[in-house]
Amino acid sequence: MSDEYVANHVRNLVAMMGFDMRKSLRDRDLELEAKVMDKLMELGLSSTDSKKPLERFLKSGCLLASLYYRHHPTDAKVYTAIHAILLLGVDDYFSDVSLTRTFAHKFGTRKAQGHPLLDCVARLLRDETPKIFGPFTTNMIITSTLDGINGFSLEATFPRGFLRAMPGFSCWLRSCTGWSAAYACFIFPNTKFPESEYLGRYVQIMPNLRDIICYVNDILSFYKERVVAKEGCFISNLAQEKSMDDYSTLALVCDYVLSLDKEIREFLAEDEIILGAYADFMLGYMEWHFQVERYRLNELGLTLKS
Repeated sequence: MSDEYVANHVRNLVAMMGFDMRKSLRDRDLELEAKVMDKLMELGLSSTDSKKPLERFLKSGCLLASLYYRHHPTDAKVYTAIHAILLLGVDDYFSDVSLTRTFAHKFGTRKAQGHPLLDCVARLLRDETPKIFGPFTTNMIITSTLDGINGFSLEATFPRGFLRAMPGFSCWLRSCTGWSAAYACFIFPNTKFPESEYLGRYVQIMPNLRDIICYVNDILSFYKERVVAKEGCFISNLAQEKSMDDYSTLALVCDYVLSLDKEIREFLAEDEIILGAYADFMLGYMEWHFQVERYRLNELGLTLKS
C-alpha cells in the first residue's frame, strides 16, 4: 500500500506542475563534461587524487545543468554543473565536519580551507560567480552555499537527529541544506537577465521558489530515503514535529508545493519571459530526478517516456 500511495502522490504532483513524464535529453553532453573537467583543473583540482571523489558526480552534475538550465549559455552551464558537483562532493566526502564547519569563516578571511575540494568551492564562489551573475544574485548564491555547508555540518554533528522537535525547526534546517536559493538564482544569469532590467521582475518569487526546490526534492526522495532505506528525512522530521504519520505529511507537503507553484504562476501571469524561465526550470528539475538512478523512482513504476 505504501509504494502505491507514494507513487500516486508523485505522479499527481508532477502532472499538476506540467511535467508529462517525457524524456527530453537522451545523450550525455560530452563537450560540456570536458569543459567542466578543464574548469575544475583551472580552479585548482589538478591532481588525480583531488578529482577522484568527484568523478561519480560528473554525469549527474552535467545532466543537471543541461536540464535545469537548458537555454543558458555554455559558461553558465559549466558554472552550475561545477557548483552541483562540488557540493555533492562535500556532502559525500566530509563525514568529519571539522573543516566544513569553519568554511564560512575561512572564506570570509581568505584563509586556506585545509582541503583542495573546499579551496575549489571557495574559488568558485569568490572568482567565478560574479562573472556569470549580477551583484544581487551573486550575493544570494554565496549566502545560500555558505548556509548549505553550515547546515550540512549541523546535520552531520547530529546524525541521529533530535529527540524533540521545535515547531519550525525542520523547515528552517531544510532551507539551509538544500542550496535551493542558489539553484533559484542560477535561472537568471546576468547575460540573459541583466539585473538592471529583470531583478524586480523575478526577486519576489524567490521565497516560493526556494521552498518548491527543497520540497519537490523531498517528495521525489521520499521513497528511496524513507520507504526503502528507513532513514530519517525532512518529511519524517516534519511528521514528528506535527505529530502526524509520514504518509499524511507527504500529502501535506505535496499540497503545499502545489499552492506555492500556483501563487508563482498567478503572480507572473503577465510576464511571459520570467514565467517561461520558471516553467522551463521546473520541467528540467523534475525530469532530472527521474533520470538519475539514485532516486529509484522506476521501482514505483514511474519511468520516463521516450
